Amino acid sequence: MKRLLIAVVCLLVQSVLFAQSTDFGAIVGAEATKKFSHFGLTAEAEGRFNHNFTNFSRLKLSAGADYTFFNKRFKVGTSFNYIYRDKTEYYENMYKLNLNLSYSEKIKQFKIGYRARFQFDFYDNRTAYHKLNPKIYMRNRFEGEYSFFSKPLKIAVSEEFFWRLNHPSKKIIDALRTIISLNYRIDKSNSLTFFLRADNEVQVSDPENIYYVGIIYHFKD
Repeated sequence: MKRLLIAVVCLLVQSVLFAQSTDFGAIVGAEATKKFSHFGLTAEAEGRFNHNFTNFSRLKLSAGADYTFFNKRFKVGTSFNYIYRDKTEYYENMYKLNLNLSYSEKIKQFKIGYRARFQFDFYDNRTAYHKLNPKIYMRNRFEGEYSFFSKPLKIAVSEEFFWRLNHPSKKIIDALRTIISLNYRIDKSNSLTFFLRADNEVQVSDPENIYYVGIIYHFKD
């Protein structure tokens, strides 16, 4: 875990030094989860700021459902997101449909996992023209987590690759997302997650790199 953290930090430093466009921002959100045996329902709200924390860049409202099986190692799910985002000269409505399949394995205090997500981005063409509508991505996320037995804390590191599928000429990985997080459990139902996140565009002209600090409140019933 220590070596992995060092490698991720080095990657972030390298991205900052060689970025063509670098920005810093913040994410604040809340999430509620309801469990019914193998089924789960989730509702989420998130606000995001950029331009060195000075501009409100987007609002996201999300609802989803999932089902776990094979001793809770596998999970399938779907979610729908409404996004109201800043496009510099105007604000745009955007919608996302996500289809997920994930696998996780616990080894004592460690947990490793993988999630495949097919993401369909739908844009409002009344405000702007989008050549690809919907835009389709496959997102692959790998995550490692460590839980402290004597403390209500978890630390996690994840790396996610955004692979665009329906581009007519470039079906490539065009973005990476790296997250380092710390989760603090307040009680059985409430917890807070603090995180650092790097969103880095790759293999595109004028890549944008945004670095976020964030906090998410979780309620679990």
